[in-house]
Amino acid sequence: MDPEDILGQLGGYGKFQVLVYLALGLVNMRGSWHVFITMFTGWTPPHHCTPAANHTLNQSLPMEDTDSGGRDWSSCVMYERPGSEKELPSNNTVQCQYGWTYLWEDEGGTSIVSDVSTRHKL
Repeated sequence: MDPEDILGQLGGYGKFQVLVYLALGLVNMRGSWHVFITMFTGWTPPHHCTPAANHTLNQSLPMEDTDSGGRDWSSCVMYERPGSEKELPSNNTVQCQYGWTYLWEDEGGTSIVSDVSTRHKL
């Protein structure tokens, strides 16, 4: 005897079965949002170290190769002693000392990465 035969003998699908199916579907759907939300909020926006006061990016940040084959300002390190117009920067690098500058397409952008890094010095 198949499950379909048993269900047929019991009277088939009724209002109760549909109600249970919908209730369980709503519970399961609500529980899956925490899994999928990181796809929308967990991306790392393009960024670079914020340069020292009164210094340009060129004086404060080294250039790095990007995954796309180009070059861009470093997002993790900066020169220990920024250069000036008369002298070159030191070759020693340190972690970003003044935070990060995020390159949003719109000024209202936000992400888990930018929220955590601006509230807590990483």
